[in-house]
Amino acid sequence: RLTFRGMCLVLASGGLFAIARVSGAAWRIPDGHARQVLVLAASNIPGWNVLSIYGISHLASGRAAILGHTMPLWSMLLSAWLLGDRLTPRRLLGLALGMGGMGLLASAEFRHLGEAPLGVLFMLAAAMTWAGGVVAYKRSPPPMSITSLTAWQMLIGGVPIWAAGLAFESVAWDQVGFWPLFGLWYNVFVAVLFCYWAWNRIVQMVPVGVSSLGSLILPVVGVFCG
Repeated sequence: RLTFRGMCLVLASGGLFAIARVSGAAWRIPDGHARQVLVLAASNIPGWNVLSIYGISHLASGRAAILGHTMPLWSMLLSAWLLGDRLTPRRLLGLALGMGGMGLLASAEFRHLGEAPLGVLFMLAAAMTWAGGVVAYKRSPPPMSITSLTAWQMLIGGVPIWAAGLAFESVAWDQVGFWPLFGLWYNVFVAVLFCYWAWNRIVQMVPVGVSSLGSLILPVVGVFCG
């Protein structure tokens, strides 16, 4: 699991660096902002990816998706506290409808959550670190392109994940067939390279409450695919 996720992140970071180079965006982290990028990378990459990996290993995919996407709740509370964002009636209504919809999706699953408390804790912690990363970016965005920022986050966060995978996991590459390889490259180019970039671009463009609520389509996909 760590090997797979680390490989996807590092390979996708290489693709984004190449896109940044072709588009003329600067690769370099601006002076005085390395710590800021490190904090964003830690919350958005290992914080979310590693915690969710272990959360999913204890829970069914639908339950894990629902818990992980309590993120809008935490991000709205953090943005009100740290950014001074107003919790307008429209945003509160959107949050209530979104959380209510997730409650309906999870209504048949609540009785199972107590069977895997560790998985619940992992997924809630993953959701909180994801929310923290969104708010940290909105509070003080580094002066660099989203493409380069996303690439650096993936590289900084992905290398230790891949290294941990190499240290603690083994992969029988000679037994890996077409569909697992297809899944790997789909994750590299679509789920990681494009979707991480697109998510960061959305976070850059709109308030925290709007981007966070937009993520609530994911549990629906997770439940039905599961």
